[in-house]
Amino acid sequence: MTESTPVSSAGGSGGRRTALRVGIVAGGAVAAVGLLYGVAVATTGGNIPRNTEVLGIPIGGKSVEDARMHLSVALPERLPDAMTVVAGDKRLSRPTGELGLDVDLEATAEKAREGWASPFRAIKTLFGAGREVDPVPAVNTETLQTAVEEMNDEVSLGFVEGGLDFSTGVAKPIAPVPGRGLDDEAVAAALTDAFLAGDSEVAAAIVDVQPEIDQAAVDRALAGIGAKAMSGPVTITVAKNAVELTPAEFGPFLSTEPADGELRLVVDAEGLVDSLEDEVEDLGRPPRDAKFRFDEEEETVEIIPSRAGIVLDARVLGDKLADVLIGDGPRTVDAGARTQAPEFSTADAEALGISDKLSSFKTEYPYAAYRVTNIGRAAELINGSIVMPDEIWSLNKTVGERTVKNGFVRGYIIKNGQFIEDLGGGVSQSATTTYNAAFFAGLKDIEHHPHSLYISRYPAGREATVAWGSKDLRFQNDSGHPVYIQATHKVGSIEVSMWGTKVWDEIESISSPRRNIVSPKTVESEDPDCEEQSPVDGFDITITRVFIKDGEEVKRETYDTHYFPTDKIVCVEPGKGTKSPTPGSSSSPDPSPSRTPKPPKSTPTPKPEPSPSATPTTTSSAPPLPVGSGDDDSGRD
Repeated sequence: MTESTPVSSAGGSGGRRTALRVGIVAGGAVAAVGLLYGVAVATTGGNIPRNTEVLGIPIGGKSVEDARMHLSVALPERLPDAMTVVAGDKRLSRPTGELGLDVDLEATAEKAREGWASPFRAIKTLFGAGREVDPVPAVNTETLQTAVEEMNDEVSLGFVEGGLDFSTGVAKPIAPVPGRGLDDEAVAAALTDAFLAGDSEVAAAIVDVQPEIDQAAVDRALAGIGAKAMSGPVTITVAKNAVELTPAEFGPFLSTEPADGELRLVVDAEGLVDSLEDEVEDLGRPPRDAKFRFDEEEETVEIIPSRAGIVLDARVLGDKLADVLIGDGPRTVDAGARTQAPEFSTADAEALGISDKLSSFKTEYPYAAYRVTNIGRAAELINGSIVMPDEIWSLNKTVGERTVKNGFVRGYIIKNGQFIEDLGGGVSQSATTTYNAAFFAGLKDIEHHPHSLYISRYPAGREATVAWGSKDLRFQNDSGHPVYIQATHKVGSIEVSMWGTKVWDEIESISSPRRNIVSPKTVESEDPDCEEQSPVDGFDITITRVFIKDGEEVKRETYDTHYFPTDKIVCVEPGKGTKSPTPGSSSSPDPSPSRTPKPPKSTPTPKPEPSPSATPTTTSSAPPLPVGSGDDDSGRD
């Protein structure tokens, strides 16, 4: 019989109460943590945790896309554009591009968002705790390895790797010699780490270096691959051509490299192909797309025919030749040349039916180096755009993000009512010119944003600005026929023309008087980076677009634009300002409305204003924007 020991009721009750209290406290703590975690997530809407930085660049609270865009502009300023290796008394510098060093912006932004995975880390951000995220590398290891090997060649002392020399058409041994040099792997790793940390210099020790290949391996290679490779001529067939090369002719393109303690034959295929181009007609000729040639004066279009190319993969040729030279079969190599068709053929060009000049608009700008670069780059990217019927063309999509990598430099933009420096300044000159070309071509306005401040070199109320991620210029080709965009840039001006099939005889523009004129204030700035700014009145204006066909008005559209005044900025020393802005206002309107017909070969005399009574009115879909609502890629006067 088994006896059981009774449990004290008092002790049991106390144990249960203690366990209950512990459970309540623990549950409360978990609930509190959960509540704080929820607050942390809610305050940033599930975006990147607050107080997150990448190399000191704040990206907390941003979405992954916004963070990527912000980093694309700010990060290049924190990362070095060149790296220097200090080895002994030598300083070896290379641009980061030649080292294959870059940052994966998308992966970096995603990595920053992963902070939510740790509730305690997320909660810390509520109390101001910062979080530094290291950039995610995007390294071309092959490029970096080659660059480091080239640096090593500049500092190595006495070192010689064992190998074979084929340059004279006869294989000759290269005896291995120990020496001193860089540790390639360590230097490559140090360069990568320093770049990601924003440092531009690394110190590298010169160490004892032993050859990978000993003399015995050199002797084996000389008797093996050396003897076979140089045993006779080789024939290379390229398309319908057969070229015979003697050892003296192909030998300069051969070398060896270590591979698991032995030597491997290497072919400089690029150099070999270059030499074959003299022997084979049209070898290496790339395909050529069909192009349009426009005569602005005659307003005619000519198609320059496309042409197929003859191309080959040099690397494949090199591998094939190496196998043949050390093999026992016939010494003949098929280079694998093929005909490559153009992407845009003559037939493609003819099918577009581009025959008429629809419009042309030109704007000029005062010289500034950043304008020449940015406006020219935008024109280069816009030129050649083909907009199919019903397709919507986007400037941001066509030009891309204004980054250093995309060919843009810092210039002036409008932000918070002032002109400041940032990447892409001046691109709005391209946007305004393109907008006017589309306006006078009669194409449908989908999206355009006037500048928040008036810039005098643009037509008031008939201009456009853009900003990556927030403001775009978009129009739809509702002509029923393909449209070709031609953009031409010269220092001081940009011209955009639209070519296609004419639908409208004429597009006219009517400008209302300026109204609701507001004078600017005078603002004193003690900012050490202050730049003085000239004042410009703010005002409202209405533009009417009139569509004319067969001498009759078909329809009209109206676009209302509001410009804020450009304040006068006066830079003063700290403590020396009056601190009293001088406001002013005026309501004096302009003279009578002005009418601007579509610019033809020569500007005709304006016609009387059409009667608005029988025509519909369309209001612009782009409402006025308040100062500071976004960045304008402008370019100050």
